[in-house]
Amino acid sequence: MFKFFLKISTVVILVGMLASCGTTSTTVGLIKVVGKEQPERNSYWIKVEDLGKHPEEFRLKVNDENTWNLVLEGEIYAVSYDFKTKNENKHTGKLTSIRPAAKP
Repeated sequence: MFKFFLKISTVVILVGMLASCGTTSTTVGLIKVVGKEQPERNSYWIKVEDLGKHPEEFRLKVNDENTWNLVLEGEIYAVSYDFKTKNENKHTGKLTSIRPAAKP
């Protein structure tokens, strides 16, 4: 009987640990690029302003140097990006797709 409770307790603890790590949330929207950064080699970031209901500035990590080179400051893009919901710094995310926004 003790072994059964030990196994159940272990499973409950593991599930709790995994749940506390946070989940990744994907967001889509329109952004305006206000800056580009390369703090170290092979690290590419864009500083953006969200053009949604609650405008704010945040940073997005770009995985590819070629994509980073094609992004222009001052332009508006339709993007999707991921961020961790339990992340201490909620003002950073990871760019997953980007394309120029349609001009009216």
